Amino acid sequence: MHHLQLIGFIFGLVTIVTCWDVPDNIMDTYFGSITSEHEYEETETQGSIPYWLSGYFLHQTIGSFGNQSNTAEGAKTTHTFDGIGAVSSFKFNSGKIDYSIRYYVTKPFKVFDYYSRDMDWSKVAWGTVFSAIDQDQFAKWQSFTEYPDDNPNVAFWQLGDRVEAMSELSAGIMFDLDTLETYGVYPFKDDNFGLPPYMVNINNPAHPHYDEDGITTYSAAAMYDLSNINSVNGTRILYKIQNDERIPIASFHEAGPFDLTKCSSGSYPEMDARGGYVHSFCMTENYFVIPIGSYLSNVCTVFGADPSGPVGPFFRDNYEFSSSTPTRFVIISRSTNKVVGEFSTPDGLFVSHQINSYEEDGMMYLDMLTYRSDIYWHFYIDELLAGPRGAESRVERFKINMADWTLEERIDLFPSRDEDIVEFTTVNYDLYNGKPYQYAYMVGLNPIPNCLIKLDIHSKTAVYWGPFDGLIPREPIFVPAPEPTSEDDGVIIASVLDANVNKGMVVILDGKTFTEIGRAISPEGMPFGLHSKFIPRKFEAIPNSAYQSLASVLHCFLVVILAFIVRS
Repeated sequence: MHHLQLIGFIFGLVTIVTCWDVPDNIMDTYFGSITSEHEYEETETQGSIPYWLSGYFLHQTIGSFGNQSNTAEGAKTTHTFDGIGAVSSFKFNSGKIDYSIRYYVTKPFKVFDYYSRDMDWSKVAWGTVFSAIDQDQFAKWQSFTEYPDDNPNVAFWQLGDRVEAMSELSAGIMFDLDTLETYGVYPFKDDNFGLPPYMVNINNPAHPHYDEDGITTYSAAAMYDLSNINSVNGTRILYKIQNDERIPIASFHEAGPFDLTKCSSGSYPEMDARGGYVHSFCMTENYFVIPIGSYLSNVCTVFGADPSGPVGPFFRDNYEFSSSTPTRFVIISRSTNKVVGEFSTPDGLFVSHQINSYEEDGMMYLDMLTYRSDIYWHFYIDELLAGPRGAESRVERFKINMADWTLEERIDLFPSRDEDIVEFTTVNYDLYNGKPYQYAYMVGLNPIPNCLIKLDIHSKTAVYWGPFDGLIPREPIFVPAPEPTSEDDGVIIASVLDANVNKGMVVILDGKTFTEIGRAISPEGMPFGLHSKFIPRKFEAIPNSAYQSLASVLHCFLVVILAFIVRS
């Protein structure tokens, strides 16, 4: 057994994980800056890299947070969602792994680049979601419109052969997988979903769903009708993307009506009328389910703020969590595109990521991560390092009776664990999304990410990779084997920062045993990042070294035989 496999086997058996010390150099590594951009370069590999694994493993990487010791207002990004976006990519081909990293060429990056990539000088001169903005610098650069305003550092959407980097806008930034070169805003054929310009989008989930055909992408945008400020209504539209066009296929009333003349206090007085936040949603074989969370928008600040006043972070200034406002789940038929039912929870929930959803024996099962507080507040850099402070995720199942769409039971699928927070949940999406399943994969935070977890949904037990001193893992992605014989027949890929030497790497775990079988080490560090995605691609095969050696031996043997025959 290879030494990596042996180590993985030993630590993979550990099911009780304790906290480990946050590395002393965390600000220079995990919350630091990338040191260079470069084209694909061959990495140092260890262990066994599956020869069949072919494609790009993409990771959203924060290129820079700025100097965290600078205490001036607006001189750094203080929240993990606001650093300048970059993409890192590990290219798998025939057991060989190359690595490349590049900033997205957007307005935030160009301003940062103008000041020699030093945020002490550039300040935060662009729109953020939580970090304070330098008002003078923002005003100075407001007319600089040559590049997209977006900072697409959250997720990746695959649209046919193309990939776009996404924040939570309805159109992301397109880039080339071979060069990581940025091409600008994704060129959708429609304008504003084909809706009138007075319909304004304020929330679009970062995470889509994909149809079984692998061609159609689905999402659900919150659109607000501003044609009459005395009666503003919010509508959630479910849309599909086909042939580079966003096409609404269903809709339902989400919020309002609002009278913006009631905004004199700056906060809309009626909480129950407000619209909720959607970061992800559910898809089963026959239904979509949209969870309208209890993280609520304030129309007074979104639409009624003084345009000549200071510009604030979007989430910080426009959303607040309400524990007393029920979370609403709206169910839409995939065959008719009509709302067929809905249910609500008695308590307010913040829904972050989906795990999986399916139908079985007249019941619908919706599995997701839920919180009873504003989890985004926890992802301020200072808060994250301080620990959860009451923030706790729940791996929660909602059991729905499909006869009348009532909520029958709520089940904690991971009740026995040491981690206050588990996040970045994934499954074998290609083969099991929307179907009965057994395994989920996620990251444990203690207080920052320190382990990968494989959860058995049936037994509610888990196995772990980690924790290992100084290793900080990211979202695990399952890739099925070419001809799988079971749900977990394949590999899990995850990017990892080794803070001990400030180098990034990608680790490959065996899907069944959850033990490490190989890794590839990048030439430099890989700061904090959110989501990852594996994009399968077929490349021209590179001859396997083992086969090359065998071929050389056979060639020599044949040469000797032929020489002997000639002499005879």
